Amino acid sequence: MEKEPRQVPPSCVVCGKPVEEKYLRSNRNGKAGDYRICHITCNKKYEHMLNEQRRRRAERELDEALAHWWMMRDESLRQLRIAIDCYNEEAALHDPLVVRLVYEKCRQAILAMHIDPLTVIRYQDEWFRRLAADIGRDGMNRIADMLGWDGARGWNQDPDVSAEGKTIRVTGGRIDVPGEQMEDEFTDDLNLPGTLDARTVDWKRTMDHIWREDNIGSKKDRGPWRYR
Repeated sequence: MEKEPRQVPPSCVVCGKPVEEKYLRSNRNGKAGDYRICHITCNKKYEHMLNEQRRRRAERELDEALAHWWMMRDESLRQLRIAIDCYNEEAALHDPLVVRLVYEKCRQAILAMHIDPLTVIRYQDEWFRRLAADIGRDGMNRIADMLGWDGARGWNQDPDVSAEGKTIRVTGGRIDVPGEQMEDEFTDDLNLPGTLDARTVDWKRTMDHIWREDNIGSKKDRGPWRYR
């Protein structure tokens, strides 16, 4: 019967010398009867080595995590700059268009009373009812008063028409773009509800502007505003 080959004592992971000592019971380093991985006298140094390895591994993982999040931070800033540039470009186009929209809706109401009074009196056409809902009761009554309108005012009985009309807002303006460096702190509000100073386009001011634009007559002769 062949003899089992004798185990060769391993070298101590601390001092490098052969280790003749064996584990008396199983543990995380080996089974009972196996050679120890280090001398008993080297055990403290071995534990210190393990702690140092764990510490270096933790530091390496932390450095990798920091590098990752730094890269993510740079990418986030890049995406933020792109988004803000797009916002500023859209805002520059959006605000004049909103003002123009309000101006044209007021013009439509004025022209309806000028050239199609029966539509206004009947107050049945959907397009005119939507127009009244946009401008609101106060705005429609102001136009009617300035025109000297003495016909029916169906918008005052329409439950879909509020006093103020549909709120139309322009943006609070341009947002500053964050800088390239970390020390360029970016603290601007990001167009969250209520953060930017959004302004309502005022129907009253729009009509006053149109009046000044059009009214070339006297108080008795309202010029182009007179529907009769």
